[in-house]
Amino acid sequence: MQKGMGWYRKAAAQGNTDAMVQLGNLYEQGRGVPKSGPEALSWYLKAAEKGNLDAQFRAGYIFLNGLEDVPYDYEQALKWFRNAAQQGSGEAELTIAALFQQGIGVDHDLPIPTGIWGLYPDIVAPGDLRSDDRVVRSDDGIVIGADDVVSVNVWNEPEISGTVSVRSDGKISLPLVGDIQASGLTPLQVQLAIEKKLESYQSERHVTVIVPVKTSEKSPQH
Repeated sequence: MQKGMGWYRKAAAQGNTDAMVQLGNLYEQGRGVPKSGPEALSWYLKAAEKGNLDAQFRAGYIFLNGLEDVPYDYEQALKWFRNAAQQGSGEAELTIAALFQQGIGVDHDLPIPTGIWGLYPDIVAPGDLRSDDRVVRSDDGIVIGADDVVSVNVWNEPEISGTVSVRSDGKISLPLVGDIQASGLTPLQVQLAIEKKLESYQSERHVTVIVPVKTSEKSPQH
């Protein structure tokens, strides 16, 4: 591992952004080096600033969710997700849409970024954020119900990701995950449940859950 670290550092010093991402991943996971959130983020940012899409997404994810000794920074998260989306990352587009739909770190009156709707035009159209009663801010809490459409995206795992309808028994089904309760829960609660189910396959999973079509009569809980 130490020999591999030497090669990664040498390549990174020569400007190889893939090597920078690998170093960030090693520090994030603590593989062969002491686990360090700040060191991981530092390498991701170096690569992100040079235009590496994976690094931009990873930096956004860390700023959004936090990491050991790295505080949340929603403004920076949105910045790097936007950069990744502009390079064609569908995962970044979906994450941005989820941020706006759930109101996570986004001011109520902040304009919706243009260009987000190319791959996901049915999530919410520009202008609908305030007028469409299907779209509820996280402060109000979307509550999923039977027959709602739930979009699940697992980063770098297209075979697990997909859009599914909530069955009459209140559950959805996903590859590797199996059946999971959705009705009566918020998108964030379903996201956490999916991440828990996937722990046995991989320790680090980035899952995004949104509700592009809300047909049930369940109302926000207060």
